[in-house]
Amino acid sequence: MAEVSVRNGLGKLSLRLRAAARPAAEQILGASLPSPGRTATVGGRTIFAVSPTEWMIVLPIAETSDAVGALQASLAGQEAAVIDISCNTAVLEVSGTAMLNMLYRGCAIELEPPAFATGDCATTKIGRITTLLHQLNDVPTFDLYVPRSLRRSLLCWLQDIAVLR
Repeated sequence: MAEVSVRNGLGKLSLRLRAAARPAAEQILGASLPSPGRTATVGGRTIFAVSPTEWMIVLPIAETSDAVGALQASLAGQEAAVIDISCNTAVLEVSGTAMLNMLYRGCAIELEPPAFATGDCATTKIGRITTLLHQLNDVPTFDLYVPRSLRRSLLCWLQDIAVLR
């Protein structure tokens, strides 16, 4: 059985910067920016390395505005951009014994250890929808980050696959 739920109340920031701006961003975030494919968690915030120069920061929605302001002030004059993407990114949590088999029907990457483990993240397609996968724990439970406009499509795809199993 696989369980799918929508996670609400999360703010999401896109952070893009050059190497010279990393120390300023890391000081504000209180953590080192992770390397691609990894995450860092500190103080209720999770930082995803989307690429060598781009990170997504997930935090409680109430902290979003303050975090944007602090990062923008710290990075002023540097080659960096901070954008609040909370409204255009949805999060689905999937777990359960049948979840991996469901995901494998539309996902082309290996999702089992040692290839993929707790704290890992990757951008891939599930079905035809570009998704950022994040493994939350060893159960395994995953968060799927998708464009909000495609959330319903991914939910329907997951439900269809569960029925076809």
